[in-house]
Amino acid sequence: MGEKEKKVLCIGGTNFDYKFRLIGKLLSNTSNPINTKISYGGVARNVAENLGRLGLDVSLLTLVGRDDPGEEIIKHAKNYLNVDLIEMTDSERTGSYYAVVDHNGEMKVAYADMSICEGMDSQWLAKYLKKMREYQYIIADMNLKKSALESLLNWNKIHNKFIAIIGVSSPKMDNLPRDLKDIDLIICNKDESESYFKIKRTSQELCEMWLNKGVRKVIITSGSKEIVYADGLDNIQSMAVKKIKKLEIVNVTGAGDAFSAGVVFGLVENKDFKLAVKLGAANASKTILSDSSVREDLNMNKLLEEAESYGRD
Repeated sequence: MGEKEKKVLCIGGTNFDYKFRLIGKLLSNTSNPINTKISYGGVARNVAENLGRLGLDVSLLTLVGRDDPGEEIIKHAKNYLNVDLIEMTDSERTGSYYAVVDHNGEMKVAYADMSICEGMDSQWLAKYLKKMREYQYIIADMNLKKSALESLLNWNKIHNKFIAIIGVSSPKMDNLPRDLKDIDLIICNKDESESYFKIKRTSQELCEMWLNKGVRKVIITSGSKEIVYADGLDNIQSMAVKKIKKLEIVNVTGAGDAFSAGVVFGLVENKDFKLAVKLGAANASKTILSDSSVREDLNMNKLLEEAESYGRD
C-alpha cells in the first residue's frame, strides 16, 4: 500500500477537557477542594492527535466554535495533523467536557456540553464527501448524528474505504444505524454494546452480535477487565488488561481514545489484529499515567516497544 493510500481522516467531536481532581472524598451539598487541569479533548480529536504523534498522515474533520477555545484547538492541532477540514461556526460554542476524578484518577462524574455536535448531520457531511475520497481510512466517532453515519455508510458502498466506528457513550449509541454491513471495525465498551442491542450479555456474546450485523472486526473493552476482540465468529479472543496500581493512575480520561488510536495505527501499518489490539492496550496503559488526554511522550518506536513488552512487564 502506497503512502498516499495511508491517509487517515478522523471525523467527530472536538472539545476542551476540564478535569477536576478531588483533593479529598467527593461530598454532596458542599464545596469540594480540587486541582484543575485543562487540556484538548474530544474522541475524534484525541484519536487524530495520537495518530499524528505516531507519524501517520492524518486530518481532522470536525466543528468548533468561532471563539478562543476553537482558535486554540486549531493552533495546537497544527503541530500534529492537517487542520484544513476543521470548520468554525458562529452558531455554537466549542464543545466542553467536565470530569471530576478522585485521587486514584477514577472518574466520579462527568458533564459534556456538546450541543455543537448537533450540527454534524448528513447535510454537514455532504459538503465534504468529495474531499473524503482522498482518504483510505476513515475513523468516525458517534458524536456524529445518525443521519451523518447513515450517509457515510451509504457513501462507502460506492467508495469502499476502510471505515472504523468508535463509541463515545451509551446514550450516543442511538446515533449508530441499524444497517452496519461492511463496517471494517467497531470499537466500543461493554455498556455501549449493551445499550445498542438493548440487552445484557457477555462481551463474547456481544462480539457475536456485532459480527452477525456484518461488522468485520469488533473490539469490546471493559475498563480494567479483559478486552474481547474478533474478526470472525470462529475467532473470538480475549486479552488481559495490564494491572496498574491505583497510586500510579493520574487520569483515565483519554485512555479509551488512546486505545482506539493504537488499534487503528496497527491496522494502517498492516500489523495483525492481535498486535493491533496490543498496541491499543499499551497506549491506553501509558495514557492513564499522564495528566493529558493525549500523552506527550508518544511516538511510533516507543509504542512498538511498549506493545512488545505489554503483559510481560
